[in-house]
Amino acid sequence: VGVSAAFVGAAIVTGEAMSMLSIVFLGKDGFVAIKKKVFRFFKKGYTAPVGVGRHYLGLVLFFMNGLTLYIMMVYAWTSFEAVTPADPLPVVWGLDFEQQRTLVFGLFFTGEISFLLSIYVLGADWWQRFRDLIVWDGGDTAAG
Repeated sequence: VGVSAAFVGAAIVTGEAMSMLSIVFLGKDGFVAIKKKVFRFFKKGYTAPVGVGRHYLGLVLFFMNGLTLYIMMVYAWTSFEAVTPADPLPVVWGLDFEQQRTLVFGLFFTGEISFLLSIYVLGADWWQRFRDLIVWDGGDTAAG
């Protein structure tokens, strides 16, 4: 786990350093032009019309976040019941403590990434409709 964490950290730091160096070599105008092209690509996909397959894929990704959260809740409940003063790191679901740590991180990471992907896959129109469910527009004032 330590080696993979070091690798991920090094990759992030290297990416940031390369980004900063690109400003030096390309100049501010060149960097802004590349950034606009990248964001235009993602924005075009986000605002594009969503078909049936993309819609259902987005819903699966959206609800996967809730499923992983539910699994982590059941795991926490189970592990808290298994903990004793004599055994503070018990085997839960047949997993030792290191495997449990990997499970929890994997569930958390999967849930967060699936939620972020669902925002992109469902597109701008779906999220506007979702927002309309939550935000009160002041329409029916007689009700209350």
